[in-house]
Amino acid sequence: MTEKKDIQKKNTQMTQVETTEVREATRPESVVVPATDLYEVEDGWVLEADLPGVTRDRLTVEIDQGVLTLRGEAHTGRSGALLHHEFSPVIYERRLRVGNRVQVDAIAADLGHGVLTLRLPKAAEAKLKKITVAVNE
Repeated sequence: MTEKKDIQKKNTQMTQVETTEVREATRPESVVVPATDLYEVEDGWVLEADLPGVTRDRLTVEIDQGVLTLRGEAHTGRSGALLHHEFSPVIYERRLRVGNRVQVDAIAADLGHGVLTLRLPKAAEAKLKKITVAVNE
């Protein structure tokens, strides 16, 4: 029984050491993957990402080699002497592979009330093509 506790304790310590070694101490902010919802509509997709505290000037949306990247920084932006705080600056980052299914030059983005809404129109190659079937009798 004691051996089992010792093994569990060692495993816990190893995990903590590994986490500490991997973590970079140069930035006090934490990186968070924002919650997203993705809907398919007739002509494309709508992506909604929760980015509370992110303003337009601290938000980037990019597509590079078929990968859509959302990155936003949330800060309080308050001035004055800080007496107590529970909110820490946060960096939101999410990457989604969209390939060549999205018409990149027609993407529309809106940010309001902490939610980023992206309208991703389907590229011509990704649209459903109906094939007419001839009947031979």
